[in-house]
Amino acid sequence: MEPIRYFDSIDMIEPKCTGCKSIIHYERDTVFDKKKNILTCVFCGHSV
Repeated sequence: MEPIRYFDSIDMIEPKCTGCKSIIHYERDTVFDKKKNILTCVFCGHSV
């Protein structure tokens, strides 16, 4: 019998930036862009 997997991928646990592929933490590693009204990655500036 196969064990139950609660998470299919690590991406669900640790979100990654789609631009630079860095593991980001929303509180620490994102900046809110008030002009565009989006969250951006502090490492590359890509929208999260």
